[in-house]
Amino acid sequence: MDFAAYQRLVAAGQAPATDPLPRAARDLQGTRAGFVTRAASVLIDIGLISVIVVAGWAATRFLLFVLRPSQPLPEPNALVLLVFGYLVMVLYWMACWATSGRSLGAFVMGVRVRSADGSRVGWFRSLVRAVLCVLVPPGLLWVIVSRRNDSVQDVVLRTTVVRDWGRLGSAPT
Repeated sequence: MDFAAYQRLVAAGQAPATDPLPRAARDLQGTRAGFVTRAASVLIDIGLISVIVVAGWAATRFLLFVLRPSQPLPEPNALVLLVFGYLVMVLYWMACWATSGRSLGAFVMGVRVRSADGSRVGWFRSLVRAVLCVLVPPGLLWVIVSRRNDSVQDVVLRTTVVRDWGRLGSAPT
């Protein structure tokens, strides 16, 4: 069952009997996510990317040690690690939003990035949205004052973040 069909069943009060979502969650399914939910999602993603960057740095140091055991290991360059982390974050969000509409943080928090019309966000808009989110993080603060719970990135690219507790890998069409 796709997302639109599920939404129609919920609206008609005919959600499947085996629906694991509590009634309160069914009523919120598809509504726009607020600041706290979206910020928590971003923090989870930042934590994941931080682990990836540190693991990459450790793997690089290990490889250098194996290849050149007699030479001293270079000290980490904070700027290089930061730029690498930003690049990984952009690529991660772009791939997540363009495919399933959700990152790990979005899955944990039960949200999904969609186009304003409810369709998937394409690769190009996902890339631009990811770059804007990384370069202009205060844009998320606009959710607090927006009547539609839109960030600056959502306004510019006509996207939205909706509550969606679907299974990981299930993406509404």
